[in-house]
Amino acid sequence: MSQQRQREYLVFDLETVLDPELPPPPPREPDKKDGLPAPIHWRIVAFGAAMLQPVEGGGFDVRIGHMGEKFETWTERGAIAAFIETLTRRNPVVSGWNSRSFDMPIVHARAFRYGLPFPHLFRSGLRRRYDGHHIDVMDEMSEHGATRPARAGETAKAMGLPGKLDVDGSSVEALYQAGEIERIIAYCLQDVAQETAILLRHLLVRGTLDLAAYRASIGAWTLAIEGCSRTAAILPRCDMARLRAED
Repeated sequence: MSQQRQREYLVFDLETVLDPELPPPPPREPDKKDGLPAPIHWRIVAFGAAMLQPVEGGGFDVRIGHMGEKFETWTERGAIAAFIETLTRRNPVVSGWNSRSFDMPIVHARAFRYGLPFPHLFRSGLRRRYDGHHIDVMDEMSEHGATRPARAGETAKAMGLPGKLDVDGSSVEALYQAGEIERIIAYCLQDVAQETAILLRHLLVRGTLDLAAYRASIGAWTLAIEGCSRTAAILPRCDMARLRAED
């Protein structure tokens, strides 16, 4: 493993619906790259996170959960406040898939909506693209826009993960309207779990982890998702030899 001191990593992922408190967003512009509404138009309905903590001998312990779930009643505001508090107190490297373009701007916009102070976003380097405080793996793997970005599911399958299971992002609004919040949370945590494994592989390729530390981290990742009812369905669909970089 690299001789530099390892920091903690926090991988996060959001599931969102359009905020009914705001006017409908302007019509999609066909010349825009994705045509999605601006961050202020989205409401967070699930907030998955994984904490990667360095362990002696190399690699990481992995813990996965739903941000803000410790409160008796989950609220968007509570989840955002818990996220801000965690970042401010622990100062981890933050990571996600398309997180610089989508997830973090939405957290910023919703902190604005609730009037939640978030000075860590501006003082920590999280808004800078290249210096390693925030690793958007999609952005790095597409050479910061120099080549076409892959989807998270395709990237997951390339390393032996199953990708999307029975839900994808296009299903979230309908599930929310039907009151199927638990399915949305499970989907969100499944995404976080697979994005965490993608980050670990990315850290191996970058040289941040050596092969032994990577495999130890994948072992910890396996225990974490196996022990969570919302993510356990991932494991039987994994190609473990490829996931462990043995194939």
